[in-house]
Amino acid sequence: MRIGVINMPGRNSYDGQSLRTRFFILGLPLFPTGCIYKISDNLGIDIPLRGKDVLHAYAKIHFGLLGFGGLMLSSSMRGSNVMMKSVLMLLCLGLVGFCIYSWVAHSSVNEEEEVQRKIFGKAFLYNMSPEYLPNHVQKSLFNELLKVYFGKFAKLDWEADVRQNNVNKENYPLLYTLAYYQKTIATTPAHEALFAEVAAYLEKGKQFKTTTAAAANNQAATASARANFATPVTETPRQEPRAAYQSAPHTATGRESNANTSANTKQQNDSTPVEMSSKDIFTLHDARQSIVKQLFMVAGFFLLGFIIAAIFTGGTAALGIVFLICLTFYGVISAAVFLPGYLKIGRDIKNRKKISIKVRIRDMAEEFGTAYLILQSNRYGIKKLTAPAKYYSTGLLNKELEIYVGKESHTLLEIVGARY
Repeated sequence: MRIGVINMPGRNSYDGQSLRTRFFILGLPLFPTGCIYKISDNLGIDIPLRGKDVLHAYAKIHFGLLGFGGLMLSSSMRGSNVMMKSVLMLLCLGLVGFCIYSWVAHSSVNEEEEVQRKIFGKAFLYNMSPEYLPNHVQKSLFNELLKVYFGKFAKLDWEADVRQNNVNKENYPLLYTLAYYQKTIATTPAHEALFAEVAAYLEKGKQFKTTTAAAANNQAATASARANFATPVTETPRQEPRAAYQSAPHTATGRESNANTSANTKQQNDSTPVEMSSKDIFTLHDARQSIVKQLFMVAGFFLLGFIIAAIFTGGTAALGIVFLICLTFYGVISAAVFLPGYLKIGRDIKNRKKISIKVRIRDMAEEFGTAYLILQSNRYGIKKLTAPAKYYSTGLLNKELEIYVGKESHTLLEIVGARY
């Protein structure tokens, strides 16, 4: 029988993100303890618990069980009380019907909200409509959007792009999301009008502005110059080169020129190992120490299991066999899970070589002082990184990051130009 806390099936789900009511469970979910906005398997934001969330959480599980149980009970009732039987059947059918309604109508989003959340998801990590979030979370995500916009386009005054019709396919998701969040946080006529102007590109089919590469470069230079005189924001993000976000202009070049370009690109993409610093070595020692701590924790669990088994074992003759079984399981798990990483870190400490790569983090978790970073598909074939717990920050999600990792162990050593 399970005892603890469980997240009930999601409401308003889209692309893996949804509202989930947290229930205390004792075999079956009993009562709500809170609500979260689920971002990924390991990430969520606490939000206020509302009656609608509780109602549909109960409906999806409890109403269905009660309804079907009541129908079975009413069908087996004997006697002349037809009225009571009819009322019970109607009540049970109502519970089953509301259960089906909750699953159908409140699990996923409607078509209009799906379009909005698709745009939000293109702008940054969070696709949930801000109306579902508390005001302080709305403001925090709005500030995150501003940082993303500045990092991508080297601009602080995003409203000027809307008013001057400087809207293109590149900046539209961010402009739409910024305007939507702004009007949600503070509903004023000016904010409503600004969002209506951005939404017109979607609703009325307005044409996006197209710019040549030269014009885009001039625009970036102007924005960069203006940014030098703008008021700095808290935790100003690293400014990415604009060339990383726009296509290079097509030019008619000869085969030799193309070959040189390919050679240069290949040279830039190859990660050449470089020497580690003393700080990197300390980080690797910490990572290896974390593995040792986890080994001791696993050993503690097996020891506890052995003690429990010893209590229920009748004679002492079988204790040796139980001990050997526990020791074997511990050795197999340790060798399969912990030993490869331990040996690779040891080789990195010996060889002192690290490499620079560019990746995106799609999910993360933190356990026992170690951060586990799940990466999007990349050409290096790296799916997961281990890192010190200080790197556990949602601000690093869904961004292109240049990082240094150990050549052998892929332990994260440094994120270039990022704050965490």
